[in-house]
Amino acid sequence: IKTDFTDEELAFLMANDTDEFNRWDAGQTLFIKEIKQILQAVQTDEKLCVSANLIHSFNRTLTDQNIDPAFLAKALSLPMETEIKNHFDLVDVPAIHRARLFLKQQIAGQLKNQFMEIIDLCSKSDPLSITHKAMGDRSLKNLSLSYLGSLKEPSTTDLIWNHYESAKNM
Repeated sequence: IKTDFTDEELAFLMANDTDEFNRWDAGQTLFIKEIKQILQAVQTDEKLCVSANLIHSFNRTLTDQNIDPAFLAKALSLPMETEIKNHFDLVDVPAIHRARLFLKQQIAGQLKNQFMEIIDLCSKSDPLSITHKAMGDRSLKNLSLSYLGSLKEPSTTDLIWNHYESAKNM
C-alpha cells in the first residue's frame, strides 16, 4: 500500500497511533525515507543529518511507559540492510551500510540517556522468566544495547561487555 503521508504525519503516527501495526509501519516508512535521504547525501558527499521529527517521535515512542516492551523492540528496530536494498534499483551496498549506521549512531547519540534508563529498567526483569513481559524487557534492553554499541565509545563498549559477562540467559 502506498500512502502520501508527509514525514511530519509519519512521525506523529509513529509516536501516537493507537494501532500497533500502524505505529510500526509509520516508523519503518520513516526510517526508510530517512535512510534514503542520508544515502543520497553519502553519495553526493553532502553533510549527513537526521530529521528532528524522527528523533522526537523515536524518543516519544521509546519513553512511552504504556507500550508493550516487545512491541517497542520491534517498532524501534531499523530495517535491515537486506530490506533497505529492496527500495533501490541500483544497490550501493557500502552507502546503504554507512547511511543505516549513521542513522543508528545519531539516534543513539541523541537519546543515550533514554537508552540507559531503558536498560536499567528492563534489567530488573527475571532473566530466566519466560513470561511475555520478561521476554519483551530483554528484547528492548538488547535493542537499547545495540543502539549504544553503535557509538563505539569506551563507556558504552564497557557497558555492553559487562552485560555480556553477567548474562544469565542467552
